[in-house]
Amino acid sequence: MNRYMLLILGMSTVTLIPRIAPLIFHRLKIPPIVEEWIRGIPFAALASLTIPGIIKLDPITPLPGLIGLATALSAAILKAPMYIVVLISLFSVYAYYMLTF
Repeated sequence: MNRYMLLILGMSTVTLIPRIAPLIFHRLKIPPIVEEWIRGIPFAALASLTIPGIIKLDPITPLPGLIGLATALSAAILKAPMYIVVLISLFSVYAYYMLTF
């Protein structure tokens, strides 16, 4: 068996495990602290993907990205709809660039 077949078999096994695990462990009682930790994983993954992009938005200064982040967080805390959060964040970064250049 060549290297590529082993690689394909390994990747298919890794893909199959999360699909079969709920069938095997559906009766297992998970402690509440573990459930709470698992619920936080999507937020941590999203933050790890977006925060570097926000900071590197402008190669000269991270300020525009941080302004956009601050306005988006403020609007989200006030429970604005998602499209309003995005529009406010975009407008704040646009306004920063219009005022500084």
